[in-house]
Amino acid sequence: MIDKKNILIVEDNIEIANRLKKILEAEDYNISGIVAFGEDAIDFSENKTTDLILMDINLAGDITGFQAAELINTKNAIPIIFLTANDDKETLQQASKSNLYGFILKPFDENELKVTMKMAFYKQNIFIKQNEFYKNIEDLHETATRLHNCLSFDQIMKISTGAAHKFCQFDKYAVYKINYNELDYIAGSYKPSLDNYEFNYIKQIAEMTIEDGLPFMFSSLDLSPLEPEGELSFASCISSPVGKIGVFQFFSSQKNLFNQNHLRLIKLLLGHSYEAMKRVQLEQELRDQAVRDPLTNSHNRFYLYKLLDKEKRLAAKENRRIAFMMIDINNLKKINDNYGHLTGDKVIQIVASIINKEISNKDILIRYGGDEFLMMVPNPKENIIELEKKILERAKNWNNHISEFDFNISFAVGSKVWDSKNNKSLEDILTEVDEQMYINKQIQKELLLKNGQYE
Repeated sequence: MIDKKNILIVEDNIEIANRLKKILEAEDYNISGIVAFGEDAIDFSENKTTDLILMDINLAGDITGFQAAELINTKNAIPIIFLTANDDKETLQQASKSNLYGFILKPFDENELKVTMKMAFYKQNIFIKQNEFYKNIEDLHETATRLHNCLSFDQIMKISTGAAHKFCQFDKYAVYKINYNELDYIAGSYKPSLDNYEFNYIKQIAEMTIEDGLPFMFSSLDLSPLEPEGELSFASCISSPVGKIGVFQFFSSQKNLFNQNHLRLIKLLLGHSYEAMKRVQLEQELRDQAVRDPLTNSHNRFYLYKLLDKEKRLAAKENRRIAFMMIDINNLKKINDNYGHLTGDKVIQIVASIINKEISNKDILIRYGGDEFLMMVPNPKENIIELEKKILERAKNWNNHISEFDFNISFAVGSKVWDSKNNKSLEDILTEVDEQMYINKQIQKELLLKNGQYE
């Protein structure tokens, strides 16, 4: 049910006022009041809901209709249609300076009144939509500034979805990010599940969006590019790519909630989001390049030195240990000389992969030298010797079942555990780890020599 529009009639001629009232009530308007003075019109508009004012220019009292309109407009932007018997140039010029939505000459024609009223509300609706759009553009500018200062993808997602909700009042949303050519759901109102039909449906729409590279909108499921085969909780959708990084989706249970202005605003918003994401991604890549070995993607020694002080303080605070393991690849120089450096690089990558498969996310692998890796295990949960055995066993299995070379990949391992109660420095422990690794390497050589296998 549409609420009736409340009309205030400001007319000092009671016969004209009553005629206006009769005509407008027949058109389903609500006459909220009839007053004869400009001062009363001001008071009425301040205290009661008024959607439009029919204002006579020449009123009883101390102020004219023009003056009353000017004072009303300083506090409330209420549409005003002027009534007058004067059609002189001066009157028309003065009327045009007011918040004019219409001008009717007395004696007025009934049809002219009806049309003028409808045009006034149409004009008001256009102004409201324009003002909303301008306000959204201002909000968008502010959001762009905030996005420019974001330091992470999470911050960008939070700010982007918050701004989008201001624009289009969605019920649910979903965010996807491309990882290794796969579109992964990373945030939103849904719980990922292969058994959830709606989740699978919106993901298919997201895949279509990223494939086409264009945003799209549908205002009812009848217009969806993917015909639903089950029940869905939404009726309207906007799905928009964020460059080649991901997809944002917004849903509403209301039909026809979204319009072209919403789509334009979302496109503009996500354009800023894309630039912020590219910047954050580039900054992260630069940070990673500074602390990672490009061949194996392991951390480098620069990162180790940054990390040691932090882990030492944490271990001392929480009274815990740190385990270190040194891994030195056997015969890497000989492999480089006999098979070339590309093969040698491949061997280094394989060793890093073997180690990574046996360590947890909290453990840190460092490319310590040309043929050496150092592993740091904060607060180890298992005996470090057992971890050594697992890594050596995985290398053995690789040689027996996977290897593409006509030689075995092998390495020597040495390990030590530093306790926060220990008086030894971390540097001393690293030296001991290196010495232990060297001893084990010599033992390996002697065993191979004894068996006639050392080359």
